[in-house]
Amino acid sequence: MIVAKKQEIVIGWITYVIDEDKMKYLTIAIDSETEEKGVSDALLQKCVEIAERYNLTEISTTIRLDNLFSQGLFRRNGFQLIRGITGYEAKLYNSFY
Repeated sequence: MIVAKKQEIVIGWITYVIDEDKMKYLTIAIDSETEEKGVSDALLQKCVEIAERYNLTEISTTIRLDNLFSQGLFRRNGFQLIRGITGYEAKLYNSFY
């Protein structure tokens, strides 16, 4: 878990699981007042840095298709939609091959 703080107050966090050579199940929570201030991008970039540091080959997450904020976040940070799942979720990934 990576936590973002402002003046010792938690304003966001991201969790992940490393499974062999992949980072999976990214979950992000951001305080609604800081949503548009780049906190989510910074947290996601920290995950990318960790993946690169440990030579992971892939980062993937699953989000709801109607969650346009999260889709924009991941796409802006180099992730691609690879498939829709069960009609309402999308699996996105960033490959480091």
